[in-house]
Amino acid sequence: MARQSKYPEEFRSQAAALVLDSGRTIRDVGRELGVNHETLRN
Repeated sequence: MARQSKYPEEFRSQAAALVLDSGRTIRDVGRELGVNHETLRN
C-alpha cells in the first residue's frame, strides 16, 4: 500500500512548475515554500 502524500497534488504541480519555469534552483524554491529541497526534488 502506497503512502499518501503530505502535500496536495495541486501544490506539488505548482511547486514543480516554479522550479522548471523560473530557472531558480530546487533549494531556493523549497526554501521559499517551506519544503525540504530533497522532498521537492522527489
